[in-house]
Amino acid sequence: MSASAGSSPPPVVRVPRTPSNAPLEVRGPTDAPPDYAAIDEELRSRVLLSAFRNALIEELAPVPPPANLSPGFDGSMELVSALSAKYNNRPRDLTAGSLRVLYSLFPEWILVAFRKSFAVALPGVSARLNAAVTSLTSRWLMGPNTLNEGGKGVLVERCRYLEASGCVSTCVNGCKVPTETFLKEGLGVDLWMQPNYDTFECQFLFGAKPPPVAEDPAFDAGCMGQCNVAQQRVRMEAGRRCTGNDAAAMDRGKQ
Repeated sequence: MSASAGSSPPPVVRVPRTPSNAPLEVRGPTDAPPDYAAIDEELRSRVLLSAFRNALIEELAPVPPPANLSPGFDGSMELVSALSAKYNNRPRDLTAGSLRVLYSLFPEWILVAFRKSFAVALPGVSARLNAAVTSLTSRWLMGPNTLNEGGKGVLVERCRYLEASGCVSTCVNGCKVPTETFLKEGLGVDLWMQPNYDTFECQFLFGAKPPPVAEDPAFDAGCMGQCNVAQQRVRMEAGRRCTGNDAAAMDRGKQ
């Protein structure tokens, strides 16, 4: 099954930008990130990370991967940044590209079998099974987590992906929306992801429909100060203002 087979286009989600005349606010925990070395050394983590990297490189094509790509998780995040740059200011394309990455990681027969065996016949069991699998297989990407909400939820303690990207748009358009869409269309399971941009926690609720974009607080946050794209935009806008001021001064000198 392709990412678009039998489905409507993903929603356009434009994260509100911080006004250019307002300072960017660095958000998130102030202490150093956890040491993920033990998680990264697990065989499961290495296998999943390799598959994720290869899928990102394939989605980037024909754009080549960044030169001198770092090993391990850092290299994967460099690929995520490159994918965001490829679809710069095109949130629907970024979501669709990230959705293709997710679909490429799962054989179609697994998705079909799960939908028929669990999602339709046993929705409660399906929600708990997805929560358990997510908790077990996502630590390499999101960090430590705990099961909650009666086994239907996963609380990510401090999302490694969000902290490494430092970007609200990458979180929303490159993770939250495509993951929710994949779970619903690919596995037949509703999922509501609730990132917290101050603590970097993320609550997964399986079996719960996400609210409309206008009512989901994840879409209300502006750019974070640690976001490289936001910093570049601010520098470019400041440069344009300086150029405009210089031109105005020259005009006044001619009068």
